[in-house]
Amino acid sequence: MNVYTGEILEGNVATYKNRIAYIGPSDKMASEHTSVLDVHDLYLIPGFIDAHCHADMYSNPASFTEGIVRFGTTTILADAQDMANSLGIEGFKKIMGDSLFLPQP
Repeated sequence: MNVYTGEILEGNVATYKNRIAYIGPSDKMASEHTSVLDVHDLYLIPGFIDAHCHADMYSNPASFTEGIVRFGTTTILADAQDMANSLGIEGFKKIMGDSLFLPQP
């Protein structure tokens, strides 16, 4: 699905190591060793990037992340001022370290 034009495009998707490597009309990346999935009735859309959020205002960052990943948000740019003010530099560093283990899209 092209989110800019609103078009629904048909094509092939190739992945490599759990990442999308190709989207388009070609099927040349397939071989006898390729797993092929029939996803005829499904849609592929890009993940949402939230360009400004406050992950700490209404919940803790861990529960915030669990909620947004389920609905397609893949990236956040979080304003962490309130968290840093509340927890201090050491607490903020701890939260940032813990974020490495939060759910990934």
